[in-house]
Amino acid sequence: MSLSEKLREVIKLHSTEGDEKFKSFLSGLSTDELISTFRELLELYMNDKNSSKLRELLTIWLAGYEPLLEKLGYNGYRRELKGEERYCEVKPQNINRSGKEKLNGKGNFSDYTEERLKKDLKKNPHILVSGFVDGKLVYILEFPFRCLEEKLGKQLKQKFPEGRREPGQYLRSARFKFKDYKDCEELEVKWINKELEKFKDFISKELYEFLEEKRSN
Repeated sequence: MSLSEKLREVIKLHSTEGDEKFKSFLSGLSTDELISTFRELLELYMNDKNSSKLRELLTIWLAGYEPLLEKLGYNGYRRELKGEERYCEVKPQNINRSGKEKLNGKGNFSDYTEERLKKDLKKNPHILVSGFVDGKLVYILEFPFRCLEEKLGKQLKQKFPEGRREPGQYLRSARFKFKDYKDCEELEVKWINKELEKFKDFISKELYEFLEEKRSN
């Protein structure tokens, strides 16, 4: 992605100069230039293929959770009425209009193990699956982790048929998509873009019909 000269200068001054030069440059920009530069910066990071941080944060906030900043563990939490904490794991999917891939409610767990599955089943975090098209949020789905037990357990059994693994061995990517949790009784739609129909061509048929039905109810 080619960056505008103004955004390049903003990034450079912020990281190499003191506050005065940084503030002076920003003060010299018109309102339209500030809006354009800020939008360009957001679009850059909302579509970053190497980091989903902003997509994760937006998903967490809109679903009513607070982010957990620790590197390992779950992505967010919220305190329930009884004082207990509910954790969440965010699985954002971002596609480009110019590509062939469609949003299908997918997600994955990296370097997965039977031990991790048992831990996740015990904690039962809620999974937040969100879909983005060119960085624009289309939907957020939420369901308990236990709805994935069958799908993830089957993949672990295929990888480790005897139920044993050597140290350093993992299921590199335990994958799932909408069809694997669509019948979960606790599946909720937390957010739908009010212009959903504009994204119809970029969503799998089954998922789009589900979202359309939920929006109509």
